[in-house]
Amino acid sequence: MAKKKVVIALGSSVFNSKIVQKKLSIDKLFSNLSTAVARKKKDGPYFVFASFKGEKRNASAVKFYYGATLDLDNSDITPKGIRKVLKPLKCRYCIYTTHSHKMEGKGNRYRVVIPYVEPVSKGKHVETTIYLNYLFGSTGVDTSAKALSRPMYLPAHPRDMREHFYFYETEKKSLLDPEQKIEVPPELLWEQEELNNAVNDKVDITAELTEGGRNDHIAKVAGTLIGQGKPLQEIMDFCWEINELKFSPPMKLSEIKTTVKSVWKSHSRNHNDLEWSHDQIVERIQKSESLENDIDHILTMAAASVSTNKTSPIQLNSMLKKISSRVKDVSLADLKGEIKSKIKTQKVEKSEAKERLDIDDDLDGPVIDKYIREFDDFYYIASENIIYNRRAELEYKPEGFNTKNTEMNEDFGYTKLSPFKILTDIGAVQKVDARRYSPAHERTFRDPLDKRSKLLNTYCAADVRCKKGPTKPLRQHFEYLFPDERERKIVLEFIALNYQNPGKKIMWAPIIKGRKGIGKSIIASKIIKPIFGPKNINELNTTQPLEEKFNSWQSGSQMVLIHELYAAKARKTITENLKSFITEDTVKIRAMQKDYVTLPNVTNMLAFTNHEDALFVTSDERRFCMLRCEVFPRDAKYYAKLVKYLEANVEAIAYYFKNMKIDTIDAYTLPETVYTKQVMRSSLDWAESLVKDELDDDESMLNRYTYMTWKSLCQMFLLKMHQNGGNVSPYEAILGTASKKTSELKHALNDAGFHELKVPGAADGRLRVNGKRQSAWVMPKTKDVELDAKHKASIIAKLESCEEEVAEAYQTIL
Repeated sequence: MAKKKVVIALGSSVFNSKIVQKKLSIDKLFSNLSTAVARKKKDGPYFVFASFKGEKRNASAVKFYYGATLDLDNSDITPKGIRKVLKPLKCRYCIYTTHSHKMEGKGNRYRVVIPYVEPVSKGKHVETTIYLNYLFGSTGVDTSAKALSRPMYLPAHPRDMREHFYFYETEKKSLLDPEQKIEVPPELLWEQEELNNAVNDKVDITAELTEGGRNDHIAKVAGTLIGQGKPLQEIMDFCWEINELKFSPPMKLSEIKTTVKSVWKSHSRNHNDLEWSHDQIVERIQKSESLENDIDHILTMAAASVSTNKTSPIQLNSMLKKISSRVKDVSLADLKGEIKSKIKTQKVEKSEAKERLDIDDDLDGPVIDKYIREFDDFYYIASENIIYNRRAELEYKPEGFNTKNTEMNEDFGYTKLSPFKILTDIGAVQKVDARRYSPAHERTFRDPLDKRSKLLNTYCAADVRCKKGPTKPLRQHFEYLFPDERERKIVLEFIALNYQNPGKKIMWAPIIKGRKGIGKSIIASKIIKPIFGPKNINELNTTQPLEEKFNSWQSGSQMVLIHELYAAKARKTITENLKSFITEDTVKIRAMQKDYVTLPNVTNMLAFTNHEDALFVTSDERRFCMLRCEVFPRDAKYYAKLVKYLEANVEAIAYYFKNMKIDTIDAYTLPETVYTKQVMRSSLDWAESLVKDELDDDESMLNRYTYMTWKSLCQMFLLKMHQNGGNVSPYEAILGTASKKTSELKHALNDAGFHELKVPGAADGRLRVNGKRQSAWVMPKTKDVELDAKHKASIIAKLESCEEEVAEAYQTIL
């Protein structure tokens, strides 16, 4: 902080408004203030702790304040007392005595200089000035622009009072941050407002003044009369009368005119005279008692009103005729020429103001840096015409953004440039073509499909620091939920794989089944969500979104957590929807009232369920890793203690997963579990289940024979169902050729690798077995053979032998 640069404006005398602006370190500034010069008069070199637009000290031209300066003219105050008051701020400052210190009747006089950590605008500087003076017991301080930019003399003392000069600098290196440290009590702001209003509303026109304060008095009188709606000439005449009667000596007429016109112009700018409508301008013309003197201002307003289409050409012509009829020696043609000239001038000024940002790179560097940091997360998205705050996820229309940040115009000393234009010109707000959630990319990146397009990455990593700490309660909870070490590692490594590789697509998803109340959801809410960041996790508490056509839930997050995965009627639909979501490289997203958009698929999934049949998992499924928690709920104290630990050790949990070695799983291969196989089997229909069971049995006829007739297959399956205690009657229809059950069984056989043997030359492709024409089926592992006479006879013999064995066993259920 010692070498941090600030800007000050230096002048030679308060009677000379010319200034030189310098950028220097705080060490250098305090070094300069530590040495005083001897001079007879108080007036001399001064500084203002602010930057200005231009090279003249003008209150309205202040850009930013770089620090606070306090004058403490209390005869009782001491340096020790000053240090005691400022001690709670814990910031760097210096104290030095002023020229009048200890002079007769003056008492102790100190100046305190407090640099800011960042340049601030007038509004925050006003609050800081009020607050700091309040700390020293002063309220109702003058916070006008003129007072805030008042010159502060550099250290000086009378020639015979050198020994009374005092300088002190704190050892603190941190700088005052008004945004964090300063909070003015509401009652203090109210009191300040009341005092300000009292000063502004009451002007003693009977006061007799000598040289000091005459200009200020005229300015206050002019401001009061303008507020009352008096025309310019009447205000001028009134001020001249005060000057003649109450001032000693009187001011020159030229000085009166300069002051009054300056106040009039300032009022015009501040009260939007240049945005008046036709009716307002006509009213001004009618009320003016000295139109000759008001004519220039009225024509300026009229030109602006025409430029903004608030006054039509016909209305303008009527307006100019009214002026011409009242003002002698001014023709309608002259007025039209003057209006035309003013419109042209205003257009040029507006154009120049829009095209040029009048910034001194050297002096305004700290200010620009401040705004670049302040708006670091703001981007203009061209495809949507919005300004987007990436960190807060807030959207602004440009008009609304400009309205919200109007103080920026004052900060930079401009009135015509919009805040958005200022920020884009200094590079604080970047422009992009579109936005996309993409954890694997940088903040901005080129669209892989269109290198011309610049994209904003809306992914924001969680603001969690990885720090080594206790993890025993975390590990114990997973040991309780998943006693099997391998299954426990699958879940832990799945979380770690996602955490260590943001944006990496994992081609399978864990589905965790367990009883209610055992702490499954704690994995989501107290472990995954805090370390990944709530904005990167999409939680679904029902399966309804999985069934709907609007699927925006599939994008915009690093992981989808489904808390209650179950929908009996839509089980197959949900399963199919999840399959493509888990494995496809892209997803077609459709939000409500929007068209489909294809996006890269960067979202992974973890689901919880209380049901055995949450999904329809087939035997060839490679997307769902089914895990079962067989445990029972523990008492409430266990969960309360666990949650308390998890909430207090987020950094340690993040470190645990960040550094976990992943050696049990990978992103592409579905881990096998016992429960996955069980769910696969329970998801099979009756035919698929029978075929799978027989193929898994080494002693089954399906594994002993290479060929079987349809009759033999059906009788064998009916026999197996009977042996398992099932009711055979509903399934006897399979012995036919056209029933629904027949189709289901044939479909299951085909899926398992069976195929029907077609005999060349036969009209229906069937063989004659035991005197009847029948279809023959080839077992899955049997190689195709050429059906010549020799092989045909051999196959028929095998079919007859099998048929006899099956028929004999089948007699037991007849």
